[in-house]
Amino acid sequence: MNPELIAKYIRQIANNGNKGSVTLYDCQVVSVDTQTETCTVNIAGLEHNNVRLTPLFGSGAKCVCFPKENTPVLVADLSGGLLRDLIVLAISESQTIHLANQGSNGGLINIADLVKKLNTIEDDLNSLKKIFSTSWIVSPQDGGAALKSAASTWAGQTITKTTTKDIEDNTVLH
Repeated sequence: MNPELIAKYIRQIANNGNKGSVTLYDCQVVSVDTQTETCTVNIAGLEHNNVRLTPLFGSGAKCVCFPKENTPVLVADLSGGLLRDLIVLAISESQTIHLANQGSNGGLINIADLVKKLNTIEDDLNSLKKIFSTSWIVSPQDGGAALKSAASTWAGQTITKTTTKDIEDNTVLH
């Protein structure tokens, strides 16, 4: 057999049919699998599953943007037009974004909501400080009755406990 022909066949086997070309498709997201970090897309009326959302599979620190269903994405075909190795390059709208730890640390904090909660606590402490500095006058032998009277209004107001959902933005997980 001709050595040049053998070399050609070896190159084809090594490239797995990939001619080195990358084809781009503007397509629609059908579904998203956050566990496998893949999605199913519709390209020219045909559904293609296991379209990667990250360059590499497996664990490790990375950023994964999960597109919303029924939104456009730009997909690259790395298999030279054979539609076997597809990866999402760009998304038009994200459902969630996982940073570094695949979302195991929960969502990011909404700063405005957190500041509002902290201000509530600070206002409450300032109210108590005001009672001590202006309303309460030590009365000997009263057993604390003057302090109890001055602080009774303040003590009757409870602070609402903060929950995660009060301050969390769960569209970006880290």
